[in-house]
Amino acid sequence: MDEVGGAPQTVHLHVGAMKTGTSYLQGNLDHSRDALARSGVLYPGRIGPAVHDVLEKRSTRHAGASRGAWDDLVAEIRAWPGPTVVASMEFLGLASPEQAGRMVESLRPARVQIVITARDLARTIPSAWQQTTKNRQTVSWPEFLAAVPADRDREDAVRDHFWRHHDITAIARTWSAIVGPEQVTVLTVPRPGTDPSVLWDRFCTALGLDHGCYPVAESHAWNFSLGFAEAEMMRRLNAELGRGIDQPSYRRLVTEFISGDVLRGESPRTSPPQLPAHVHDWAVGRSEQVVSELAGLGVRVVGDLAELVPSARELGAAGDGVQEPVASEVATVAIRAVAALVNRLAEGSEPLGAGSAAADRGDGTGDRRPSPATAQELRRLERRAARRAAARAAKT
Repeated sequence: MDEVGGAPQTVHLHVGAMKTGTSYLQGNLDHSRDALARSGVLYPGRIGPAVHDVLEKRSTRHAGASRGAWDDLVAEIRAWPGPTVVASMEFLGLASPEQAGRMVESLRPARVQIVITARDLARTIPSAWQQTTKNRQTVSWPEFLAAVPADRDREDAVRDHFWRHHDITAIARTWSAIVGPEQVTVLTVPRPGTDPSVLWDRFCTALGLDHGCYPVAESHAWNFSLGFAEAEMMRRLNAELGRGIDQPSYRRLVTEFISGDVLRGESPRTSPPQLPAHVHDWAVGRSEQVVSELAGLGVRVVGDLAELVPSARELGAAGDGVQEPVASEVATVAIRAVAALVNRLAEGSEPLGAGSAAADRGDGTGDRRPSPATAQELRRLERRAARRAAARAAKT
C-alpha cells in the first residue's frame, strides 16, 4: 500500500555498484526473507526481469520474462501491507537520469531512498577484470590495466564499460538529482580482512533495520571471484570458443559449470592479480578525488569514505611491472576443468551449473533445462566417447 498508518511507505533501492558485495547482501536478504516479512519488510523476488524491463535491456535471457515486469514489481510493492520495501539489483546503477526518474515516479507516493555500495579501486579493478572472463570476454589483464585509467577524450570500449559500472560519483549524482542527496546513502565496503558480517551490519544500518534480527546465513551462493590463473584460463577458453556456441549453451557449460561449479570448488584458488605501482598510485589519486566529490554532494555515509582510498600497496612477485599469469598454474586449472567435464559426461549426466547466484536470487535465470543445441552437443560428445571406449576395448 502507498501509506501505512498515515505515513508513506519507504522503498529502499540498492542500486549497486557492481563488485561491491552485492551478491553477498542479496544472499543475506534472501536468507532473511521470511524474518523480514514478519517485521513488515518486503524483499521482492525476481527483480532481475523488472530491472531489465525498466532499463530496456532486451537480452536473450530476459527477452520474454522482462516485458511488463517493472509494472508487476510496482504492483507487488503497492500491495504490500508493511511499511518498508527493499529491492536490490546492481544494474539499477546503470540507469540514466530519465530512467531513474521514471522508476522513482512510478513508486510515488512512497518515499524512495537509494543505497549505493562502494569499494576501493585497488580491489575493484582486479575483480571487474575477472568478471569479464565469466562473461565471454577476452580482454587480457595488461589490456584491462591500460584501459581503465585512460583519458576519456578518446573512445575505449573497455574503459567506458568499466566506468559505466563503477563511477560511484556519477551514480550518486544521478539519483541525488531525482530524490535529493539526503535520500541517498553511500555505504563503504570495509577494508580487506574485515569480517564480511560488518558489511551486512552496515547495510542494515543504512535501511534502518536491526541487524541482530537478521543473522548472516552460514553459506551463500554469492558471486565469488576467480584467481588469476582461473580467470586467465577462462579468458583463453573464450578466445578459443569464439562465437561457436550459442549463448544459452555458453552460460550453462562455461559460466555455470566450469566457472560456477568446477572453478568455484577449487581450494585454494590462485591469488587475484595485483595492480602495478603506477596503476595503484593512479587509483589512490582517483579515489581521493571521488571521496572529495561524494563529500561535496552531501549524501549520507555509512562506514567511512576513507575506506574508498586504497591502502598501501604490497609489492608482489611482479614488482612494479604488470603481473603475468603463471603458465603452469593456468595449465593445471585447464586440466582440472577438462577432467571435470569428461567425468560428468562419463557419468551420463549433463554438466549444468548447480550453484548460480543469479538463479538463487530469482532474477529469471532459474530454468536450467538445457537448450536443444546444448543437449544435442552433449549427446554427440557422449556417443564419441562411447565409440572411442569401444575401440580401445576391442584392441585389448
